[in-house]
Amino acid sequence: MSSTKINLAVAGVTNGLGHAIATALVANPSVNTVTLLTRASPSSSVSEVLEPLVKQGAILRPVDYASLEDITAALQAGVKRFAPSEMSISKEANYIVEHYRTKLAVWEKAKESGWSIPRSAVGYVPSRRECEGAQGRDPGDGNYRMTFTTLEDIGKFVSAAVTLEKWPEELGLAGETLTYNEIVRKAEEVIGEKFSVTYFSWEELQSRHAESLEKKDGITQFLTEMFSAYLEGMGEIKDPYLSKTTDVKPTSIVEFLNTYWSKA
Repeated sequence: MSSTKINLAVAGVTNGLGHAIATALVANPSVNTVTLLTRASPSSSVSEVLEPLVKQGAILRPVDYASLEDITAALQAGVKRFAPSEMSISKEANYIVEHYRTKLAVWEKAKESGWSIPRSAVGYVPSRRECEGAQGRDPGDGNYRMTFTTLEDIGKFVSAAVTLEKWPEELGLAGETLTYNEIVRKAEEVIGEKFSVTYFSWEELQSRHAESLEKKDGITQFLTEMFSAYLEGMGEIKDPYLSKTTDVKPTSIVEFLNTYWSKA
């Protein structure tokens, strides 16, 4: 662990993953300053969201940037480490999910810089609002494996990673790994209802994907490509580095379900 306090900048901090990472970093005593980068002068609502972080010492800086331009600017500023916004279900999935594939160019450009560049797969990040009915429709037979990591745990893993002397090429920010069917059974136990789950074939999945490309339906394209990645065994983060080298204790699926889905 490094004894020198470090300075960090985090982009995309107004909600979701970026906000979770920034929240964990401002609480890390090994961090000197955290600069919060926003795309433009923040509105009053955004300022309200970021105000607690600013009160803890974070610096708010509006910028107008594009990812590849960020890398050039960071090189000029003397940045030593760069963690691209990869955060996909696994490194293998980047090559078949178009939404993630667009990030490969950024990652390759960053590698050319000579920085310490990690790949940061996080698995499936669950929503707190997903339980809207005890039913589901899923491809295959539901026995594919999924690594499950909460936003808060991703923030904790990143905060712990910045104190490490060196970053490996694969960080692996992983919570619990279960099959889809195991997750369904645990959800049923927590909610106290039986889920109605139907399954559809690989052929139907590919047909839906082809139709989404024809109709330029980006949401369906993304979902069908994600399901394809899961069915091809790309949904599990194997041998996650940060799970072995940090003290982060990730949230289990049951803990998450009891917190956000339980009707008790």
